Amino acid sequence: MKNHKLNSRAVLISFSFFFVLSLVFTPVSFASSHSPEGVHLTWSLNQVHDTINVSWWTESEGNGPVVHYDEESRSGNAGEYEHRAEGDSETITGEEGEEAGYAHHVTLEGLTPGKTYYFVCGGEGGEFSEEFKFQTLPKNPEELHFAAYGDTRQGALDFPEGRNAVAQAMAAHDPQFMVHSGDFIEEPFSWEEWKEYFNHVETLYVDPEGHLIPMIPVVGNHEVGGDYGLARTKNDARVYHSLFDLPGNERWYTLNLAPYFKFFGLNSETYTGPASEQYQWLEQELQKTEDGVWKFSAYHRPSYGEGYGGEGTSSKFLPLFDQYHMDIGVEGDFHMYARSQPLNPTNSPGEYVPYDQGTVHVIAAGGGAPIYSASPAWWHAAGPISKYSYTIFEASKNSLEMEAYDTEGNVLDRMEIHKELSKPQTVLETKETGVSEDSTGPPPLIDFEEGARIPIMKVSKVGDGTVGAGGLAWSSVNGEWKPGELDVFYELLFDRLNPNSEKVLWYEGYDANYPVEKCSELVNSLEEAGFEIDGKDSEPINSELLSGYNILVIPQLGLGDPLKGGNPDLLPWSDVNAIEDFVREGNGLLVMDAHDYGGHNWAEVQNKILAGVGADMTLQSDGLYDWSDNWKAFYYPIGEVNTETELGKAYEERTGSKEIALFEVSSVVDNPSLYLEKVPGGEKSVVDARIAKANARVHIETKEGGSGYVRVQKTPGTSGSPAVAGIHKPLVEVSIQSEIPSGMIEWPMTIEIYYTQAAFEDSILQNENHLEMYYWDTEQSAWRRCQEVGVNSDRNAVIASAYHLSKFAIMSDPQ
Repeated sequence: MKNHKLNSRAVLISFSFFFVLSLVFTPVSFASSHSPEGVHLTWSLNQVHDTINVSWWTESEGNGPVVHYDEESRSGNAGEYEHRAEGDSETITGEEGEEAGYAHHVTLEGLTPGKTYYFVCGGEGGEFSEEFKFQTLPKNPEELHFAAYGDTRQGALDFPEGRNAVAQAMAAHDPQFMVHSGDFIEEPFSWEEWKEYFNHVETLYVDPEGHLIPMIPVVGNHEVGGDYGLARTKNDARVYHSLFDLPGNERWYTLNLAPYFKFFGLNSETYTGPASEQYQWLEQELQKTEDGVWKFSAYHRPSYGEGYGGEGTSSKFLPLFDQYHMDIGVEGDFHMYARSQPLNPTNSPGEYVPYDQGTVHVIAAGGGAPIYSASPAWWHAAGPISKYSYTIFEASKNSLEMEAYDTEGNVLDRMEIHKELSKPQTVLETKETGVSEDSTGPPPLIDFEEGARIPIMKVSKVGDGTVGAGGLAWSSVNGEWKPGELDVFYELLFDRLNPNSEKVLWYEGYDANYPVEKCSELVNSLEEAGFEIDGKDSEPINSELLSGYNILVIPQLGLGDPLKGGNPDLLPWSDVNAIEDFVREGNGLLVMDAHDYGGHNWAEVQNKILAGVGADMTLQSDGLYDWSDNWKAFYYPIGEVNTETELGKAYEERTGSKEIALFEVSSVVDNPSLYLEKVPGGEKSVVDARIAKANARVHIETKEGGSGYVRVQKTPGTSGSPAVAGIHKPLVEVSIQSEIPSGMIEWPMTIEIYYTQAAFEDSILQNENHLEMYYWDTEQSAWRRCQEVGVNSDRNAVIASAYHLSKFAIMSDPQ
């Protein structure tokens, strides 16, 4: 989200300062009953690039609503604007059915996409507003950048200050539009509350350059009069529908915001079952939405989990979400922030699934209403967090990123989904015939059956960049590769890592085992293909060193004692952070390892880089052999490109073959859910590794000076872990480590490990209350029961006190 990030706190402080000054020093003037108030923008047509709707209210009816607009500022002089548009007015009916005011709507059409327009609104022969401006959406934007949150109603002790702080901080991010998930006000027909709210919008829903931010709203239960949550007609939420002008029937609608992004505005305050009009409409809209389009929905009631006061009527949407893959559901009602793992309860009840198979539910309801609290459950990826908050999304054709913030600008949560690569993609693997392995590598170690196709090069999206990882370092050495094969593969791989790649840094510092000289024949071939490759051994790896390069190659760093193995602590985190920034800015990274005869486990150093950048891949220092072909021509085991990938297809087209002759390769596997977080010294912190599906939370308190990283990883192959005598094998197994010295930690720390309901039901266990937490005693090579263990079966969590860090597992007596 690099293009739009701002120092929200600084912007908020400066904005608040000048806003207060304006209140102090601006002379107070009282508007007449004809004066336009509460000016706000929506879309009333599903033509978001060349239309906009301008709405406002007045106390008296006045003349017909008119907007004068232009591509240049006319300083509010209505007669000087080049364009003019008329609209409609309607009477606002208050609490007792009386005429409370008048809403006015004018739709501007035929606008130029991606253009700033200036306007005034009012009535001919009457009063016009001050000059406002807005910006139309580009026709096919490279990315969409927008905000989402809800529940701005009053009721909190600090209202409206808390609500205003959220709006100010949100607007500082320069969103193109704002999605509101309902509960704008407390009393549905209170005209005074609605007036105050829209004056708040006119004042604070303004980007840093002064453009009004368009709103995309959905109805909440506090907009509905009478029987809350069962709005049958627009009249049940009459003031909401009078003040917002929306597409379709306005109760539910879609907006095609980009060729790759479709918004679904849903109504959870009415009947939503399969026989309902809305359900049938939603199914038709989903059916005609093309594959590859992000499907983004907003509705008020949370649809998943009884912890939020019942499943709500929005739970009826879930079968359609699951069948047609709704990517995101933004929800409100429960005043807090929380995010679920991807869920598909229709097909995978009680567990979470990959992003490309499930819906992520985001409760973004910290907009100013009284804050609620709740405990985490197994389906949570983040939260619940009891703070005023908002979310910022950035969507492009292949990626969707989200960050959740509090009003101080602190990042509460971060999510990143890639439609092109929802998980690491294997681009090169071994042939099926006769492959076996010499496994000398470090954990996490995944065993392969003889004859398996073993991945030896994968690629993964990280931010705007791409990371490749594989065990080809030894194959890159002079004399150990076949011309016309591996060099072609690398050329295509570099183009995959960065399509605009020209300059490559082949890093030689930190005891790199395969520098340019050792791989000069391959480097020369790549330079003949048009790449400029530099070898540098400068330490540390920082932004200055990486500046000007499109791709960074790490050809295996040999840090550590050759007799004891790789030591990732010798590679500073500051270097890893610089590499992460380099990749997220849109550059490419290639991390290689090699077969390790001596068990040196250099891969642990390379894996620190992969984990630090968030590539979701792990290198293994194993050795893979093709016993049937190993001693045939060229003495090379044979690899094959994956022709289901674009890289593999391109290789086959270039060479006429899928095969690549290789020497002493090692494997790369999907990362078993690793999460890293740096905690400060002298504070209590909660490391929530559920963000990375690592199934654990760590409550840690450090002493002054005890800052450092905590590493939480769900270990692979849990079913293969040993069991304690008479005790069932681990249900969930997690490794928790830290670089912080033990003497700088206040012991004990609290460990929470989460299990899915499906995992428990698939096991032979009978009683969740009999679950225990164990730790792995490295000295005795045995599992030991943790002290002070408790089970919360409602949250699917086992909690225990820990007096040192190790592997931890949930186990139980099967009886």
